[in-house]
Amino acid sequence: MRRLFLLTLPLLLLAAPTVFAQGILPASVEGWSSAAALNSANSGVAGLQNLKQIAGSATAALQEYEIESAESATYSRGSDSFVAVAYGFKDTAGAYGAYSFLRTPDMAPARLTQHSSISPERALALTGNLVLQFAGKTLHRDADAIELLVAEAGGHAHWGGYPALPQRLPAQDLIPRTDHFVWGPVALDQFLPLAQGDWLGLARGADAELARYRLGGRDATFVVADYPTPQVAAAQFSELQTNLAVVNVDTTGNGNAHSALSAQRSVYAHRDGTMIALVVNAPSQKAAKFLLDRFHSGLVLTWNVPVIEKAQPSMVTIVIGTFQGAGEICLFTLGGGILFAGIRLLIKRLWPGRVFDRALDLEIIELGLGSRPVKGNDLYQMKPPI
Repeated sequence: MRRLFLLTLPLLLLAAPTVFAQGILPASVEGWSSAAALNSANSGVAGLQNLKQIAGSATAALQEYEIESAESATYSRGSDSFVAVAYGFKDTAGAYGAYSFLRTPDMAPARLTQHSSISPERALALTGNLVLQFAGKTLHRDADAIELLVAEAGGHAHWGGYPALPQRLPAQDLIPRTDHFVWGPVALDQFLPLAQGDWLGLARGADAELARYRLGGRDATFVVADYPTPQVAAAQFSELQTNLAVVNVDTTGNGNAHSALSAQRSVYAHRDGTMIALVVNAPSQKAAKFLLDRFHSGLVLTWNVPVIEKAQPSMVTIVIGTFQGAGEICLFTLGGGILFAGIRLLIKRLWPGRVFDRALDLEIIELGLGSRPVKGNDLYQMKPPI
């Protein structure tokens, strides 16, 4: 029996990743039963093939967001059916980016989670590091089953903070549901094919957020990228000026066009610390500056612990309080000394020679600071034998 266990142990260890990748989508929910589930982990040739079967053309972009698992199941009840897909990512930032990539402008906000959207035949929900996708022709009628599946998946999710970069986008003139969190060149080329490859320098450790705005009757794309250090941002900004010939709009609104190509592309940019903001296809430099001026480049505080608002005391109050506290300590010390002396005198009067002043049983060390001569038994007193 032990030999059989040792022989099967390697097989169990090899099968462990597949077992852990499953279980996000339940076998049944509220009368809906699933069939033909596909599971994959983002490692190995077999896992990649299954991921391509589930994600299709979005596979490359999901890999940029560091996908780790994917699970698909078809739920049916009577003549109704829908397909549910659960994508698992390394962290919540990647899941947020994948959600923004899969969402389309025709999807209205939903009430499944804080970040969820729905259209007549498609629904998306972001919960922790998981992205749930539903496809079917009767999704509005199947809302109860979808809510239960999202709640079930939430128990398997890992939680953390979502990216703060989307909060820096200006809200005015923003076209709803056109914002996307970008980590790699595949997603960047999907939404803004300004040049080939990683023209924004995302490989340098940058995060990017882009969205479309309606400026002067024309759709313009606003892009903000956050780099690890100001030095990296400055180097990337110099490359953008050289390769894309953008118009550098400084804080005073003055533009510096490097060539006539910049006016044709209508690309305006501004760098602030570690961030670079670009406006593509703006109708004019004035419109681009109007959008860049509304860009929130300052620090965003995400800690929501309430702050106690209390006025700072004046210097006079601090000094008076210091003397008052010192006086209270002195009075407490004086009162304690008087109390100790009174108790000692009372005990000596009631029980003379029985508690204090016992030369044979108890001796107090004398330093000889006064005029009284020091006795020879200051350190200890040996009690004579009886």
